[in-house]
Amino acid sequence: MLEIPFYRKSIDSINDSYLRSAMADNCSKFINDFENDFKKYIGCEYAVSTINAYTAIHLALCAVDIKRGDKILCSVNIHPSIPSAIRQFDAEPIFVDVDETTYNLDLDKLQETLKERKVKKLRGIVVSFIGGQPIDMDKFAQIVRKNKIFVIEDATDALGATFKNKRIGSFNADMTIFSFMPFRKNIPAQGAMLTTNDDELYEKAILMRNHAIKKDETKTIEYLYDVVGAGCDYNISGVDAAYCRTV
Repeated sequence: MLEIPFYRKSIDSINDSYLRSAMADNCSKFINDFENDFKKYIGCEYAVSTINAYTAIHLALCAVDIKRGDKILCSVNIHPSIPSAIRQFDAEPIFVDVDETTYNLDLDKLQETLKERKVKKLRGIVVSFIGGQPIDMDKFAQIVRKNKIFVIEDATDALGATFKNKRIGSFNADMTIFSFMPFRKNIPAQGAMLTTNDDELYEKAILMRNHAIKKDETKTIEYLYDVVGAGCDYNISGVDAAYCRTV
């Protein structure tokens, strides 16, 4: 029986010197270059690279300071990793139905949910763009502004997607997550990116990505530092950053 692969890994377009450098001693340089190139492409202030889409959503939820009992809206067909990440904080995902044509979040149903349920301890919403197709960003912005909730965009399928000639990730969301997993991009690497225009959210995400270690730059002894929270080891490798940057 003929087997047709879902995707094939390709390294034909990879610049060999990038990988050699990344595997030698310039890992941090490639990570910084990857983040700088990405934020210029999207048109945002900050970009934080990380291991995969789950670590990106987890960092985003850490940055917005989710608490026990908080309620987070999301569509019923959102990837299970997102409600799973929400539950890790002992918070509760509130599911909203989707449009039967686009399978994106139904904005009319979202308004009904907000009006009828009057959800207590509602903190925010995670909105996905199914198949890379954006929702009506203008209407969505009106809804969330009225209810004063944070917005995390799940753009794992929407890298490069636009709405009214603006790239997803450059709108007014608090944070946006992108994915570079092999089944989304035809590359033998993995990684994700978290973008934001908020100084404080960026600093929190960077801090939590590296064990919540905070160093005093004035100290001459490098290994002296403070651990200021329950952080994670979510740093992308230099090799993965090189792959993602060059394809």
